[in-house]
Amino acid sequence: MNIEDVSDSGQNDRIVVLFPQGEDMAKAKGAKAADQREAQRVPPRRGKKSRSDIAAQPVLTDTNRSRDGLLLVAAELFASHGYAAVSTTMIAKAAGLTQSMVHYYFGSKEALWKAAVDHIVERRGIVFGTVPHDLKDIDAVSRLKILVRRLFRANLQNPQFTRIILHEAVTISPRLEWLLDRHLMRGFDVIGIMLADALKDKTIKDLPFHNVSAIITAVAATVVSQGNVTHTTKGIDLNSEENADSLEDSIIEILFNGLCESRKRPEII
Repeated sequence: MNIEDVSDSGQNDRIVVLFPQGEDMAKAKGAKAADQREAQRVPPRRGKKSRSDIAAQPVLTDTNRSRDGLLLVAAELFASHGYAAVSTTMIAKAAGLTQSMVHYYFGSKEALWKAAVDHIVERRGIVFGTVPHDLKDIDAVSRLKILVRRLFRANLQNPQFTRIILHEAVTISPRLEWLLDRHLMRGFDVIGIMLADALKDKTIKDLPFHNVSAIITAVAATVVSQGNVTHTTKGIDLNSEENADSLEDSIIEILFNGLCESRKRPEII
């Protein structure tokens, strides 16, 4: 199976996010520029515009938007505190609504959690099924690099999804199984296909796919989650355009070329 088979696999009901679209397309300019740099080897353009999370807790005044407002607030609270620590009362209060409105729209906290995750994913971006059409004329390693860049940008611009995953990954639970089945497995499958194509071309080392996939996804997620630490300890805002570009380039360099200079690279033991 090659990467072009993904779009015809009949699994397009699963949404796997790479970078934002719709109302967030303006934010995706950095990701698209990164794709073009990787494919065409064009030096990056640096900007001064800062990014901010889209899931800031809104003050709701329009009752027609109450449901979407609840989803945004719930997503931010679940991402910040985890499922167990968040109550429907807390969500309703943060959204400026009554608890009965939460139950009216969603019925239960679990249903609200699932709807909030789906909402995050919908706002984050495009389905993986479109990736083969974007990248079909690019070599296998460049496809992998673009995939890593897109994952990083999606996580940087919309960190709630990865934070929720980190909370849920601590223990095996029905919520983790739901996340895997609905939103994550398709992405792992596509990464595996990309790795298989690169291995077939003999452009990457023959390492276990599950190890490489875990490292790629973990780096793209956990580096972003360290943003507050980096800002507090180093005074560096990872959300700024320049720092985001620099961090993205460093991730690609270390993942694909290693940290040590080639002449000084030690043997792996």
